[in-house]
Amino acid sequence: MPVPQSNQQIRADTKQMIASGEFNLGTPVLDNEYTKVVFTSEGNRENKVCKDSPRKYPLKEVCAQSAK
Repeated sequence: MPVPQSNQQIRADTKQMIASGEFNLGTPVLDNEYTKVVFTSEGNRENKVCKDSPRKYPLKEVCAQSAK
């Protein structure tokens, strides 16, 4: 009977795929930093700084992946 993978197994497999070059992370384009409002469980309001870095992928690689 098949057993679903645990989060630890999925993380390990993903790290291995990234290290071997099987999975492409792309090139970071720019770093965005924004503030979002979060309410704690006590009802207090906090400002949380979040970071985001969009990535770009070469068009030739995208086309090659979609052709598979």
